[in-house]
Amino acid sequence: MLFNSYIFILIFLPLTLFAYYTVGKVAGAKAARLILVFASLGFYMWWNPIYIVLLLGSIAGNFILSQLILGAPRAKAGEGGWHRRKLLLLLGITLNLAFLGYFKYADFFISNVSTLLATEWSLLNIVLPLAISFFTLQQIAYLVDVYEGLVEERSASDYLLFVCFFPQLIAGPIVHHNEVMPQFRDREAIRFNHRNFSLGLFIFSVGLFKKVVIADSLAGYVETGFDSDFTISMAEAWLASFAYTMQMYFDFSGYSDMAVGLGLLFNINLPINFNSPFKTTSIISFWQHWHITLTNFINTYLYVPLVRLHSGFSFTWSMLVTVVVMAIVGLWHGAGWNFVLFGTMHGVALVVNHIWQRFNRPLPAWLGWLLTIGWFFLSLIVFRCDSPEKAWRMFDAMINGPVGQLSEEMYGTFLTILPLPDRFSTPLIVVALLLCLASCLLLKNPHEHRETFKPSAKYFAITLFCFASSILWLDRVVEFIYFQF
Repeated sequence: MLFNSYIFILIFLPLTLFAYYTVGKVAGAKAARLILVFASLGFYMWWNPIYIVLLLGSIAGNFILSQLILGAPRAKAGEGGWHRRKLLLLLGITLNLAFLGYFKYADFFISNVSTLLATEWSLLNIVLPLAISFFTLQQIAYLVDVYEGLVEERSASDYLLFVCFFPQLIAGPIVHHNEVMPQFRDREAIRFNHRNFSLGLFIFSVGLFKKVVIADSLAGYVETGFDSDFTISMAEAWLASFAYTMQMYFDFSGYSDMAVGLGLLFNINLPINFNSPFKTTSIISFWQHWHITLTNFINTYLYVPLVRLHSGFSFTWSMLVTVVVMAIVGLWHGAGWNFVLFGTMHGVALVVNHIWQRFNRPLPAWLGWLLTIGWFFLSLIVFRCDSPEKAWRMFDAMINGPVGQLSEEMYGTFLTILPLPDRFSTPLIVVALLLCLASCLLLKNPHEHRETFKPSAKYFAITLFCFASSILWLDRVVEFIYFQF
């Protein structure tokens, strides 16, 4: 089930909200939390019922391990070695990574080894379970937090809710137990809050508009430019790449807004996962605003431990770790060398950014912004192309492609977005994409309204416009780009 679908918006969500607040009022908070558990499991099963077994198996295994860690004695002060508590943690991390690795990377590994050995091994053709990357990372973080003594969860049903709460289950944000579970247990969570509900609807509707009206409208144009067999011109290559940058931005931004908005409808404040990254002027700042919870996870559970492997601080070592970690981040996005290259490109950019900072000579803001967004723009071409040949085709067309108007295929695809007269061509398409970029730079994102938000006619009008426009455009439902990760 997708957030941007009639079944979710008009049936699933209203019924779940009604049941949550009604049962909470009659039977209390624990019963209301169970409503969310069953609703979340149903939400997940809508995609493919068989994979609920994998989700529940992962949750059960991690919950049992967490209880074993809680019951194991802590290491005494100064005690090193592989005591029981640490062994259980390492077992949990290993099992989670093996689980993720089998479903997500088995065919990638087989394909590469087969190519290296010049053999013809058969692929397993495993269908990637929905949200496996997100719920696996979230549970690894939980086990580490349990080991460190930061959290303790004895209720199996509450742990189930922590992992599978539907607004953040599919594509994040990656949440920590102590961020959300105290909110679920608060008595106020089951009491209808007019401000939270209004704010949630506002943020959800803006996110829905970003996804349905903007990102999904660009999807066909992007596919025509990247996936078609015909030779594309220089203009087509640049515009298709620019369109994909905008599609990616509004798709992920839209999902992140919808997740936070849905949480607020249930009085749950989920962490912000996307905070106007196109307004940043350095690649370091960019990654602090794009997929924020993934960046925090990687920094806490991967980057810092690897840096600490080196005795004493070493700038060179930390920069090497940066490149390796970002390559892993790229691979986390998908089982393909294009994703590894995407991550490595950003790792190198982060290193250059850190080195430049050591000279203490800040760039002009406009130049920092141009370098940051320009590099991201180029990296997304690699990200989007599933083979080096396709990426080279796009880069070659951008530099050496024939100069001219858009082909009938490209222009015809754009006409499906806006019903324009035939006399309009490339300039108007450029204007449309520039307006998308301008909105990223000049408008506030919905989260910037949170502190000062009050239900008013202005917010009601914005919410109604975004929601109604999106509903009218829901004739084609496109999956979120991050669903495949």
